[in-house]
Amino acid sequence: MKIVGIFAIVNASLYAVQYDGKPYDEFKTLFDQWQDIEYLEGFFENNKKDLEEGFYKGISIEDAILRTTNEASKFEQKIRESAENSICNPDEENTLEKVVFKSLHKDILNNDYIESKAYGVKHKSWLRIYAIRLIENVYFVSGGGIKLTKDMTPEHLKDELKKLKATTEYLKENFIFDDDDLGYIELGSYGEE
Repeated sequence: MKIVGIFAIVNASLYAVQYDGKPYDEFKTLFDQWQDIEYLEGFFENNKKDLEEGFYKGISIEDAILRTTNEASKFEQKIRESAENSICNPDEENTLEKVVFKSLHKDILNNDYIESKAYGVKHKSWLRIYAIRLIENVYFVSGGGIKLTKDMTPEHLKDELKKLKATTEYLKENFIFDDDDLGYIELGSYGEE
């Protein structure tokens, strides 16, 4: 999986990578998928056992689709608002650092390229966004998914762990160590085709 670009979702705060062969960055891709009934139906059909027996036991596919589409728009709005607030009011509570992203791992050995996750807005949400924390309130979305199990063993979640590693390597290879380094890379923007 090769990263071919970085898009600014909210400049100076939230970015997303784009992989080779994908039409959009991961942030846009995720939120498009979480509003796509056909995609969700296929996902929940393919993961029916996890939906019926996993952490969320007994939710029908129809209810799972409705739950996902309803929550996704609120989740996107929360992330965008927190990213904006991270720039304008970084000392306030509603920032990416304080209310959206948490470390993926309990033991953090250093503050460089922290693998992070964001949960959807509902209690016991299965929506996840995965990102690399560059510095406080600056995150690079590497992917995300619907997490129906307690662990990361399903194949689609293992892929998300690989994307986190690929994003870290991309940032290191392009000498992106802090927000000042972002001026040296070309950022994509929506509307470019």
